[in-house]
Amino acid sequence: MYKERIGQIVFIIIVYLFSSATAFSLTINSQNDAYYDYAQLNKSANESTFLAITDIHLNNANTSPVTYGQDSGIELWNNVKNKMADIINERDPKFVVLLGDLPNHNDLFNLQTNIAAVLTGISGLNAISKKNIPVFYAFGNNDSLENNYGPYVFEGQNLFALDAEHSSPATKGWPTLNANPDCSVSPTFACTYTITSPMPATHIADMAHVMSDGYYSAYPLGSKIPLRLISLNTVIFSRNSLITGSAQLDAVQTEMDWLENQLASAKANNEFVYIIMHIPVGMDAFYNLDDHDMWNSTLILNNGLRFRDAFLATMEKYKTNIRAVLSGHTHENELRALYSSKTLKEISVLDLGVPGVTPSHFNNPAMQVYLFDNTFQLNEIKTYYTTPTPTNWKIYSFLNDYNCPKNSTIFFCVSLKILPQLPIWKLKPQPLIDNPYELNYPVRAPDYNPSPSNWLAILDAIQVIPVE
Repeated sequence: MYKERIGQIVFIIIVYLFSSATAFSLTINSQNDAYYDYAQLNKSANESTFLAITDIHLNNANTSPVTYGQDSGIELWNNVKNKMADIINERDPKFVVLLGDLPNHNDLFNLQTNIAAVLTGISGLNAISKKNIPVFYAFGNNDSLENNYGPYVFEGQNLFALDAEHSSPATKGWPTLNANPDCSVSPTFACTYTITSPMPATHIADMAHVMSDGYYSAYPLGSKIPLRLISLNTVIFSRNSLITGSAQLDAVQTEMDWLENQLASAKANNEFVYIIMHIPVGMDAFYNLDDHDMWNSTLILNNGLRFRDAFLATMEKYKTNIRAVLSGHTHENELRALYSSKTLKEISVLDLGVPGVTPSHFNNPAMQVYLFDNTFQLNEIKTYYTTPTPTNWKIYSFLNDYNCPKNSTIFFCVSLKILPQLPIWKLKPQPLIDNPYELNYPVRAPDYNPSPSNWLAILDAIQVIPVE
């Protein structure tokens, strides 16, 4: 026990030293020589931010107030847009990530109307359009024009056709709204390698699948700032995908090969990476009646590994480059620590679950602001939340709630303050009233009952380990 405890302390010290790495201090004479020094370009680099929002689930026809267990109505959505504008004006985020699930549940008749209302609501928001804030989207399972968990393209089009003025990344439209489509002339502003000519060989595949398959990579701070954003289509990964059998396996293998190449390129170029996606890897803690995996881990990939295990191995392989994964889907303020081994000795990467706007899972509506430093480490999360019938918005802080050490990163604080406590939390009678994770999981919704799941399942879902 003593040796094991010493080992944990040594690991925490190593994590802290790694996560507190100083910024690169590179200077260049021409745009093609190397990357710019982000800390020099942005004097407030230690306080840079981006905004994350997900699972809006809008019923645009509902003008009445909503409550817990219902999807968003127009009153809530208008209030959320106003708050987005306030946050953008106050926090000046470098970009926004939109993690999918735009329309309300189980309403195919009004599906396109509801998707269009969200897309145009965001693209037409003055705080975004006038300030030219880039928005990066990840495909959600409710966003298919065919049906829930359907394909990204249906009858020759994807959802972005519903916002006709912003329907293509080639014209600064979705899914990379306001990003420059030519990275060769965008060294310090968000861009994609979409119409760049001549196209660098290393970037030919960045946007090759964006309009047909829903995944892509971009440079959210500009082509000469070493931060790559990768947006995955995890709907095709789901065990509920309408694409099944060999067709699903082929699509998953193609996307995983693409992800491997993207991460290998980022590593070769000394870039850091944020990964955004809708459906997280691991167990479904909300609908836990059959203790099921949200991805189809029965799939065996070309490397002989089960799908989940292959993804976790990839995260481990490129963990020094991957700063964080952000996901939605569950509507709750979740945290998932990804491991490549069942020994639970070392985290590879953190998956930070962004809480949803819709209160349909009995959560409070929310969005989050992430603070990052000049090495792109996440060092704070501010959660802005209200009630289903929106009143005043409130804020809670990750660092304050978990009593994180001064100047620590989110990764380090999770390693120090949350994961060592998990075995203790699980042994205590549930719910734990003084547990910040259980308090924040439903975004501080009063009298939250996790049924049909339970608190032990929710705590178990924090640690994602290989199937085999």
